[in-house]
Amino acid sequence: MPADDAVNFKSVGKKLAESLGTSVYSVDLRNHSKSPHAFPSDYLTLSNDIYHFLLKRDLQHVNVIGHSMGAKVAMTLALEHPDMVLSFIAVDNAPVRARLDSSFFHHLKVMQNIENNLKILKNDPNWFNKVMNEISKEEENHSLKLFLLSNYTNQATEYFNDEYCHFRIPVNDLDQTLIDAGDFPIDHFKNVKYNNPALFLKAKDSDFITSDSIDSIDQFFPNNDLITFDTSHWLITEAPALFLKTSTKFFNDLTLNNLN
Repeated sequence: MPADDAVNFKSVGKKLAESLGTSVYSVDLRNHSKSPHAFPSDYLTLSNDIYHFLLKRDLQHVNVIGHSMGAKVAMTLALEHPDMVLSFIAVDNAPVRARLDSSFFHHLKVMQNIENNLKILKNDPNWFNKVMNEISKEEENHSLKLFLLSNYTNQATEYFNDEYCHFRIPVNDLDQTLIDAGDFPIDHFKNVKYNNPALFLKAKDSDFITSDSIDSIDQFFPNNDLITFDTSHWLITEAPALFLKTSTKFFNDLTLNNLN
């Protein structure tokens, strides 16, 4: 389950494992949460990271879920290694080249401002409330605030070992990553199709999957279904029960079809 940041999928990942009776791996992409700070961050590179993660654990046939950037990683992995990826669920993204909405660059600037200008001691008992108050000055969406805060810590990290709280991710180096996030290796996959089942979950209040991008989905993934959720881009956080029900049904139906 490459999903940007594994912390955000910990709860739903456990429930998915229980409902399906199988192992679920939640993976931090590079430059997310506790994964190494490393570049480049294009989708072929990120997909290759996941591919080697699977090889290292001898996971030869997998079902994949990805949200946002993770969704494009799942698509790339499926197109690169169709014999390995039995199916995938792409949460609110499409195989298109599109510059990210300016709001994402705003979110990054908020994080950069906190990292560079807000000095909160690790032993401050109110460290969480202080950074939450700072984020709340710029962000209104509660799910988004929790997502941003999930990357902020009062623990020592590999990259920071001073007396202050820091983001785990290299926020001052992520401008290019956001540019890469809007890309997709269309030229690399010219005339390539993934014919296994693919489920796309679209957030109604989001522009990541548009009517124009449906053609691209059909081009690369002809065996696809699309379901719309009444949420913003943070679909799994805002509708965890429905996401779990939908995902479980998708994978269980595949198992039943393979048995028949």
